[in-house]
Amino acid sequence: MLAEKENSQLTEEKKQSKISETLFLFIALFTAARSSNILAMRWDEISLSEKIWCIPKTKSK
Repeated sequence: MLAEKENSQLTEEKKQSKISETLFLFIALFTAARSSNILAMRWDEISLSEKIWCIPKTKSK
């Protein structure tokens, strides 16, 4: 969990960054996934109705 000061800094940096960088950061924070898995993420691995992301075994250790 982020401290209030860290959250404020993150919010300010988010305003100044590109949307792709912001999305990457949020996915990393909320999933704790490896950056390589996030960069290789595909839409067919995501179920919006179930709110899950299934990382194939070939992409995880």
